[in-house]
Amino acid sequence: MSFLYIEDPKLIRVSSSLAVEVGLKQAIILSQVHFWVNHNRGKNRNFRDGYFWCYNTYQDWWSNDFPFLTTKTVKNIITELEKKGLLVIGNYNKMRNDRTKWYRIDESLLQRGLFNNQNSIEHSAFYVPVYLAAQIGLNEALFINRLYYWLKVNRSMENSSDWVNKSHEDWQKYDFPFLSLVTVKRTIKKLEAMDLIISSKSKSICRKKWYSINYKNLFILANSLKDQNGLTNVSKRDDQKIKMGSPLPNNITKNNSENKKGRESGSLPITFKQFIEYTDDIGAIEVVEHYMETYKDNRDQEHPRLKIDQWRSVVDNLFILDIYDEVDERTLMDMIDKHFMTTYKDGCDYNILHFMSGDIRKHRYFEVSEAYNKYADHDNSFD
Repeated sequence: MSFLYIEDPKLIRVSSSLAVEVGLKQAIILSQVHFWVNHNRGKNRNFRDGYFWCYNTYQDWWSNDFPFLTTKTVKNIITELEKKGLLVIGNYNKMRNDRTKWYRIDESLLQRGLFNNQNSIEHSAFYVPVYLAAQIGLNEALFINRLYYWLKVNRSMENSSDWVNKSHEDWQKYDFPFLSLVTVKRTIKKLEAMDLIISSKSKSICRKKWYSINYKNLFILANSLKDQNGLTNVSKRDDQKIKMGSPLPNNITKNNSENKKGRESGSLPITFKQFIEYTDDIGAIEVVEHYMETYKDNRDQEHPRLKIDQWRSVVDNLFILDIYDEVDERTLMDMIDKHFMTTYKDGCDYNILHFMSGDIRKHRYFEVSEAYNKYADHDNSFD
């Protein structure tokens, strides 16, 4: 799938160490600023006060470099990086009323070598396929890209294979240390639901699964991206796989989404404890169980039963605030606590479906985030 490794500004190289330290989206933005500053250095332009700079508006950053984020998210992250001193901001515009910001990376961050290994495709760096991320989601694009890398590695070995055998824990520890285990699991689950990857369970008792790419569907997506953005098409080898398919290894059982009929949604409401058998999302189970316990503590009764498809909708969407932003378990639990402390104007039965509706979670998230920031400011004042 050659379009995943095109040498193009739309492929953002990021140090894994940087992402672990400052956060995934923060590292992506810092890396792209570093790319453009180096680009200007090579062209010997935008040199001011002893440094090379790049400049852009928030809108242009979003449309040209980070279409998988929102303009608001880009602005918030840049502001955050500026406050932390990781991004240096300048203004060298010719027009006084031009407020376009100029950017460069703080020298102390550069001296630590967190940008030095960005041209490697090994563990020290990962790649963000910008167009693909805008189409299917940031985490999903990262996983597809990494899976394709390991498939290429396997093909180059003596006993070549078109499958990768890893556990969720292996993916998180060795490939995505900047993501939580729950996020990795949710990303894989989403890609399976989108029929972009195929996963099959091993017959052994180990927790590893076999993974491969659904070349047929990715071929369709790649051509769509090519038509929109002029990307390279799939390779001839991968094109052949679309026609032949990838044979399963001998020690696994087929378990992809094409063979899954889906469990019966059922018409009778059930408790969440009964629903647990229908999901393997450990993080969501922990959070919803916290909700059930908090509901009982505050309402002196058990939470009402829901239909299976309602519980499934809660689990699938619980961590997603919008199509770009997700929250972790700890934040969600704090949001739930805040939810039960909130008095709603129109009355509220505090059913979890109410928590999932409208902008309820967004409002609670902003309240919790503000509390985190105040605590951090207070804690830092004693440094």
